[in-house]
Amino acid sequence: MDKKEWVSILSDRTLEELEQIFLKEQTYIPKMRFVLQDEQTRNFTVQRWCYLGSVDDWVDLKTTNDLAQLAKTYCYHLGRESYFELESPDCTGDFFVIKIK
Repeated sequence: MDKKEWVSILSDRTLEELEQIFLKEQTYIPKMRFVLQDEQTRNFTVQRWCYLGSVDDWVDLKTTNDLAQLAKTYCYHLGRESYFELESPDCTGDFFVIKIK
C-alpha cells in the first residue's frame, strides 16, 4: 500500500479500529542464519532475527562446533510459533506496544 491508501484507510477510525488494522497488517518473518565464527575450530553461531523494537537485529542463540546439531535443534522452529520463543540474552522482554493518540 502506498501512503495515500493508508491515509484513506486510517482517517476517521477509532483507536480500537486502528489497533485491529495494525494487528492484521503486521508481519514477522522467521529468519535464522548460521555464522562461522572460527575457521580453525569450526565454531558456528546460530542467530535469529529479533523483532523487538529496542533490538531489531541478529541475536546469538548458541555457539558450538557441531553444525549438524545446531541445524537439527534450531531449523525445526522455522515456520512455527516456537521460533518467537527461542530465547537469547540480547532479545528478551515484551514486544513493543504502539500507542496512538
